[in-house]
Amino acid sequence: MRSQISQAAGNYNYAGFLTSLRNMTAAVKEQELDNPFYSMRGIKVYDFQLIEVELKDEELEANIVDAMALEAIDRINRVNQEISESEVEIVRLQGIYNVDAARAHNEQSLEELRAQNALVVEQNQHQLKVEQQRNTILLEQDRTGYLDVVRANSMLEATTIGAKEGAIQGASINEYLTSLNTSDLSLSEAVRLYELRLAYQNANITTSNIAMGAAELYLTSDDANLHLGDALHVNMPNEAPDSDSG
Repeated sequence: MRSQISQAAGNYNYAGFLTSLRNMTAAVKEQELDNPFYSMRGIKVYDFQLIEVELKDEELEANIVDAMALEAIDRINRVNQEISESEVEIVRLQGIYNVDAARAHNEQSLEELRAQNALVVEQNQHQLKVEQQRNTILLEQDRTGYLDVVRANSMLEATTIGAKEGAIQGASINEYLTSLNTSDLSLSEAVRLYELRLAYQNANITTSNIAMGAAELYLTSDDANLHLGDALHVNMPNEAPDSDSG
């Protein structure tokens, strides 16, 4: 079997052998399964497998070993290059992630700072409004106290002036009543006479003011002491008074 495989392999070069190995072994198998060489010796061939290949050409073996070594080195270099590129990409992605994370952290910090500033501004505005209200209340209290003082002073001044004028008026009335003690008038009649005197004085002052300016005087029937009678009988000729009645 080994001889048949070696003989069949001699028809190929190394490259052809590697590419045509399956076809070669299939052809050898088809040829050897019914070979009487095995049945004469009590052997039944079912299948065979090619598990090892030995190169008789040392130069070719050395070239193959060198090529395999170069291929292995090249493969290692490619793997290392891919690893380096992967590491570079990982570092790049890590850098992008760090930049994005730092940006997000800065934005979050900025938002928190803005929120804190807004809260401080709102608190300050609220405190300012409270202080303004407190100052307004204090101002109103001071104004109320001032108005109370002004009212008290005004009342005191009015009381003083009233008392002064009352004293003067009382002295005048007392002097007037004293001057009437020699008459036979009663006290009520004397007071009535004094009131009539004051009315005349006021009338004289009013008349003087009218004469000095462009004012107009309006008199009512009560002021003129005028009586026109009952309005229901004024316009009725048949009820006119007789000439003898005066």
